Amino acid sequence: MEKLSEEQYRVAKALKKIDRIKSYYMHVAAYVLMNAFILIAWAVDATLPETFYTTSISIIAIWGGLGLLVHTVIHFADISLMGKKWEERTLKKILNKDTNRNANSTNQL
Repeated sequence: MEKLSEEQYRVAKALKKIDRIKSYYMHVAAYVLMNAFILIAWAVDATLPETFYTTSISIIAIWGGLGLLVHTVIHFADISLMGKKWEERTLKKILNKDTNRNANSTNQL
């Protein structure tokens, strides 16, 4: 296996960032849609007790909002839970392991 060129590394890093952005926007969409659905159901259906909807809206809005807040901070502050150095060390370790495994299998032939 050949080593990644600088351009390939930059492309892989950009693709990873795109995945993170897509994940963030999917989280925002899910939060907005879920709260909109509950608010519409609350406005349309008056047969259930008001406390049911108030509690549901509060729980989803608060806990979902906290999750979205954490996701926002991690995304925009570019915080990695394990750290950039850890990611780079782990990537090098995995690539070295794969390189050694391929070299050993070639030597055995």
